[in-house]
Amino acid sequence: MIPSVLGRLFSANIWDVLTFRTNWGLQLKVIYEDPKYKNDAVVGVYALQPALLVRDPELIKSILIRDFECFSKRFLESDLHHDPIGSKTLFLGRYELWKELRSKFSPSFSSGKLKQMYPLFQEVGANLETYLHKQGNRFVCEFKDLAQMFTIDTIATTIFGFSSNSLENPKEELNYQSRQLAHFNFRRFLNMLIICYVPKLSKVFNVKFFFEDSNEFARRAVEVALAERERSGIKRNDMIDVFVKLKSEAAANGMSTKEFKEVIAAQMAIFLAGGTETSSTTIANILFEVAKHSHVQDRLRQEILQAFDNENGSISYETLTGLEYLNMIIDETLRMYPVFPFIEREHLNPSNSGKQFSLKPFYDFNIPKGMGVFISTYGLHYDPKYWHEPEKFNPERFSPENKKQLMPMIYLPFGGGPRNCIGWRMGLLQVAACIVHILKNHYVKLCPQTHLKPEFNAKAFVLQTKGGMYLEAIRDDMCKSAAQNTACNK
Repeated sequence: MIPSVLGRLFSANIWDVLTFRTNWGLQLKVIYEDPKYKNDAVVGVYALQPALLVRDPELIKSILIRDFECFSKRFLESDLHHDPIGSKTLFLGRYELWKELRSKFSPSFSSGKLKQMYPLFQEVGANLETYLHKQGNRFVCEFKDLAQMFTIDTIATTIFGFSSNSLENPKEELNYQSRQLAHFNFRRFLNMLIICYVPKLSKVFNVKFFFEDSNEFARRAVEVALAERERSGIKRNDMIDVFVKLKSEAAANGMSTKEFKEVIAAQMAIFLAGGTETSSTTIANILFEVAKHSHVQDRLRQEILQAFDNENGSISYETLTGLEYLNMIIDETLRMYPVFPFIEREHLNPSNSGKQFSLKPFYDFNIPKGMGVFISTYGLHYDPKYWHEPEKFNPERFSPENKKQLMPMIYLPFGGGPRNCIGWRMGLLQVAACIVHILKNHYVKLCPQTHLKPEFNAKAFVLQTKGGMYLEAIRDDMCKSAAQNTACNK
């Protein structure tokens, strides 16, 4: 018999979610960590309908990888007719659409493609340094906001195909719309409740994954970007080059221009939303942790200094992505603050195969078709069975030697299996570039405005910190001074 969490009448296990005390990701972590279930592979939960919280790494591996055909569909769903943008994104798209788009877009996020895009990241990094230098030698900064402007600009130049400088022009429409995509107000909260818990009602309540003005912005951006690129014929090694190529293929395959642009607008919206919110949150959390742990920050800054010194004041793509200690810090931050605190799937029980997914040898139970399955990334990342002192920030967990010893499927910051995050490499590059360009000449410290025990937005679908990330930045020109000393000694 599968152990189950007792729920309230009508509100099941989501009463605290409905009353804004928490969100579903945090609630799943609470259930995951309940001592009653510490030895259970699966726990029954009620998110207005019966579902499963899977705790065992081998079962998680089966769901995400080995038996992917049974769980290729997300439990989250938005109606195709009423929400053509949200329902056609790689995130929510039905399996057939997802499979086609994934194969076409995956090469755009390869290491080779990102290396070609890297000069665009460097331009944004230079803008960030200029902005920081204008703030003076000592200043308090809301670093989540700063990181969001950086990530918006990198997405603008690599996805939308045009230069943006949100740092200098915060009133740009792109800056506003990007924030709207990740803004969780009461209306967005209700929409996500329906999409997450009762997706079949999306059509009834005309629920949309994004706000309608954001959808319209994405449609306009597609029109402008494609028209300008086709007119100029310029190749920028960005996503618009891919969109232009796909437009020709779509026409050859009989897809209407309107339908094609709708699909592309959907990807623009999800890339902008996912690429800005997740990366900026991670950047802010990294700066918060290194501000709390000065020895970590000192070691990281020395690694950054050495990198710039070795390459005469610049940093190549290979060097940036190969900064060992920075990568350890990023990995540990994503363990402690997984932006997506849970993974969800729906059991399909493919009729053509007749295959059912059994929970044996743990339980004599076949998962019925249509049942939701949840994996608490947040819970796994804090499970003391897998992590020594999980509440402690310790980048050494992810040293090259220790990383090899980690059990598979206990660390899932980008999901797992075929439907993992398509842009994870780009996200890591954004984070690394921003951190390097901030810390090369600035030291960050805690200040009176810093929330030492961050709270998370109960209305948010992701792990979003409330109140911003305020830190004090002290300019010391570490890399600049080192470069000048080197020049003087020659």
